[in-house]
Amino acid sequence: NGRYVWVPFMRIARIEIDPPTDLRDAVWTAATFTWSNGAQTVGLIPTRYPGSVDAADDTLKLARRTEWINSGSGDFPLGQRMFTSGEADYPLMDARVIEFDAVSDDNTDHG
Repeated sequence: NGRYVWVPFMRIARIEIDPPTDLRDAVWTAATFTWSNGAQTVGLIPTRYPGSVDAADDTLKLARRTEWINSGSGDFPLGQRMFTSGEADYPLMDARVIEFDAVSDDNTDHG
């Protein structure tokens, strides 16, 4: 629908991520979002971290791996976006369903 929105994680109940099928998925990952109010919409998630397109390594540009770069101001990632927990790291393109403990707010329309 051509809209670009930032949504707080607390308003997301579930994300169903489409498996990668073509080169576009290395840049944008297609997903279906279920909001805390039960509404659903489809959208795209940036597959790569900012700056990945300028990496010298093609595997980072194509989101085939993730690398943490140490700079003077701290560490930052390049390549495929990861979900990190205390247990493990989960590459975005390998994830299929993510569920959150969403907070319902009937006054907010996210889709």
